[in-house]
Amino acid sequence: CKSCALRRFSIQPAQQKKIPNRYLGQPSPFTHPHLLKPGEVTPGLSQVEYALRRHKLMALIQKEAHGWDGLDHTVILLSNPTYYMSNDIPYVFHQDTNFLYLCGFQEPDSILVLQSLPGKALPSHKAILFVPRRDPSRELWDGPRSGPDGAVALTGVDEAYTIEEFRHLVAKLEGNN
Repeated sequence: CKSCALRRFSIQPAQQKKIPNRYLGQPSPFTHPHLLKPGEVTPGLSQVEYALRRHKLMALIQKEAHGWDGLDHTVILLSNPTYYMSNDIPYVFHQDTNFLYLCGFQEPDSILVLQSLPGKALPSHKAILFVPRRDPSRELWDGPRSGPDGAVALTGVDEAYTIEEFRHLVAKLEGNN
């Protein structure tokens, strides 16, 4: 089957980064070894599976944009924000399904960017996560956050930055147009 061949040869597992031995914004192999094996982002789904999903999306974009070979492509997906019942009482958080499907990251107020690599044909791309900054005073009330280092190690994306740095990427993209 074509998909099986893709699965075996198109995605080489990246060198696994050590997940920090601390609480992250979602279960990890360190905090929930009974649920997650090393390399898994969510129960039963590994970093490689999520990378394959991103690869398939970029391959679909390549197929649909066959006449636009000279253009760079960027996909931006927003996670769901935290919604509040009143000032300090949040509703139960549910992640955006498209965002969750492509990276497995379960924290609110995050952004996933899939960007084609300059000089390389699609589906070659890099995955960048923009996540909320770690703040011990907020984490006391809202629970732990992964931060950029934890997000890269947990999800296997290529890069991660704080959400405040997203505006630099937008300015760079606007400058290229």
